[in-house]
Amino acid sequence: MGFTTVRIADPGRVLAILVAAESALALVYLSSEWLGRPITTVHDLFDMDGEGNIPAWFSSVQLFAIGCVFLLRHSLARPGHAVPPLFWFVLAMGFFFLSADEAASIHERLTYTLRQFEWLPRFKGGHGIWIGVYALGGFMLVACSLRPLRALLTHHPGASRLLVLGLAIVVLGSVGLEIVGYQFLRSDAPTMLYAIEVALEEFLEMFGASVVLCGALMLLREEPASLVLDRSRLQVTALNRRASPRAACGSAPRPRS
Repeated sequence: MGFTTVRIADPGRVLAILVAAESALALVYLSSEWLGRPITTVHDLFDMDGEGNIPAWFSSVQLFAIGCVFLLRHSLARPGHAVPPLFWFVLAMGFFFLSADEAASIHERLTYTLRQFEWLPRFKGGHGIWIGVYALGGFMLVACSLRPLRALLTHHPGASRLLVLGLAIVVLGSVGLEIVGYQFLRSDAPTMLYAIEVALEEFLEMFGASVVLCGALMLLREEPASLVLDRSRLQVTALNRRASPRAACGSAPRPRS
């Protein structure tokens, strides 16, 4: 009898590795800023306030990995389950979008496009228009997903707590500290203070995403039986399907005269 098993990495070990990598990225960036950017190439590669470099791609890949885990969870879900398959699919698509946003700076492009609409809320210097747009989209998504969210909290309490905690940390970094930077630090603060704010902001975004990934992996580990493929049973099922309708349904014995 043959079995093919999908092995899920230990979430705690994954989280430890990711946090170590994120701490190293922040340390290199802050060291470069503190030393006055002595090596331009190194600074450009690790500039947490820049785009298209190692920290940006690290965040993008991590968000893409979260989307892949939720997409796998969607493929394992069964109709009639407490958490519907569509919910996992929407979560996967959401994190794929965030991954693309991190790689292509979609939110910054959105702010630039919408600056002409004076009635839209914004922060100092015309920054942060994207925050209101994303907040509205997030609110609508949560409002349409209340039943699946309640089912998730009921049937997967441990994993769901990690998901909520991770998302809260991401919002704290990407929105909370971003607002602080827009309002107080972009133009008036000393260079090193602004660098510390940027490092903390980006670190919280990456760390929060790591916690979400840990929770998503826990969701897979909570149902190991659905990740096991019994080849022999599949073969038996295939043989039964090939059997004739008479053999499959059975025929009643004729009464003796």
